[in-house]
Amino acid sequence: MFVALRNLQTVWASDNELTGSIPEFIGNWSKLKSLRFQGNSFGGSIPTTFSNLTLMEDLILRNNNISGSIPSNIGDYQRFLQL
Repeated sequence: MFVALRNLQTVWASDNELTGSIPEFIGNWSKLKSLRFQGNSFGGSIPTTFSNLTLMEDLILRNNNISGSIPSNIGDYQRFLQL
């Protein structure tokens, strides 16, 4: 169901105790400008599909259990206002 939400521009899901990995399908939300996952229990790494989010301006993944490296192309995101 969430996979088909390609026109989303803002997703804020904070303090919900969401667990598991951050879903790969978020990288298909090509119009996403703001993603905030704060105070959840996501684990693992940032999905490589996030490289598709070329309109992203605001990415906040604070207070989770994310591990691994930051995607190497993060510097190419010219629209970032906040990371």
